[in-house]
Amino acid sequence: MGQDNIKAVTVYASIIMTFKCSYCSVPLKIKSETPPKNNFSFICPKCKNRIIVKLNKREFYRKDVSIPITYSFFSIDDPSDRRAKKGMMIDISKEGLCFMLNTFTIGKVGDILTMFFSLPPQNKLLTVKGKIVRINKNGSFKISVHFLDINEYQNQIIGFFLLP
Repeated sequence: MGQDNIKAVTVYASIIMTFKCSYCSVPLKIKSETPPKNNFSFICPKCKNRIIVKLNKREFYRKDVSIPITYSFFSIDDPSDRRAKKGMMIDISKEGLCFMLNTFTIGKVGDILTMFFSLPPQNKLLTVKGKIVRINKNGSFKISVHFLDINEYQNQIIGFFLLP
């Protein structure tokens, strides 16, 4: 079957990898003697479409969320500062987070942000600095940020939130 636009899934490398076909959503399981070291392709046995299986090489688990976030390109101390903007955090890990915006007029990869957000169950406001590492535009903007100089308290709050 000819495919102009091959879809992909992202998985953690292991000897047993489970995911759903990007085309027909049938559950799939791949077993191997050793975890793969590189991305590979796979043909779905049901729909016969080729799927690119991308290996997630992140060092830390990333949790999908939907949490309000306030950010600024200025070094501010209060999320209600008029220079602060609002977005929606969509995932977080021990090393960083990603948030979504409808509009993004300034900022580029490498810029430093001050971010304010609360994580359940404590819901205490965290103020964290971060560096923009990626900006993706696909209808809305996804801003990926790497944490800078988080302290032990912030590290504990984020780590506790990430526990299963």
